[in-house]
Amino acid sequence: MEQEARKQLSSLDVKRKSLELEADGISSELNAKPEGGGEPMGVDTPLVDKDGYPRGDIDVYRARALRSRLAIIRTDHKEIMKEVEAKLALLAAAANPDKVEAETKELQQRLAQKPKPKFDAKTGKWVVMNWDGSVAGVTGGETRSF
Repeated sequence: MEQEARKQLSSLDVKRKSLELEADGISSELNAKPEGGGEPMGVDTPLVDKDGYPRGDIDVYRARALRSRLAIIRTDHKEIMKEVEAKLALLAAAANPDKVEAETKELQQRLAQKPKPKFDAKTGKWVVMNWDGSVAGVTGGETRSF
């Protein structure tokens, strides 16, 4: 199982690197200055001029195609990274199963209901009834005063 997970991780890593390289190439093309001068296509700059007409200094169709591909790459990259995180968590759990059990036990203890504090009119403090401090690891907590 561990070997299979490692193989899947390495294949996901190859996909991730190829997507990052492609995204880098697209970003550099979008942010490169056009040959005739002027403003680059950009990743999020407007493709129309101030009058609302398509810009004449860039290939608008190419810019839209590149931006679309970049959005697809970003989405795919997020999905791959989620898969990588899941596989790494699975590997970590397989490497140390006792830790997973201890973490789930601790989580259950943390989510367990705690006693509610009440206002004690005599002392003028908020107190937890019948609490001796054992929850916090304090022995003889009921006899301590501050």
